[in-house]
Amino acid sequence: MPDPVQVAASIRGIIATSWPHRFPPGELRDDVSLGEGGLGLDSIEIVELLLACEDHCGRPVTEELFAVLPLTIALAARYFADA
Repeated sequence: MPDPVQVAASIRGIIATSWPHRFPPGELRDDVSLGEGGLGLDSIEIVELLLACEDHCGRPVTEELFAVLPLTIALAARYFADA
């Protein structure tokens, strides 16, 4: 089972690569919401991020993950680490 801390680092890397220069380094905290009130990713960007995580971690995205609100880097990391 992957370590959630390592998965969270991978998610931050995917975000930084997908949207370069959009987020200052300190903004990508584990507890920040991916959507409104946090990073401000729209629904399509969140889906793109989760699909990239799916490819990276090998665990398919399910409706269970989309039901988590607010979805944070830490919650996504735990989901993908439980593969």
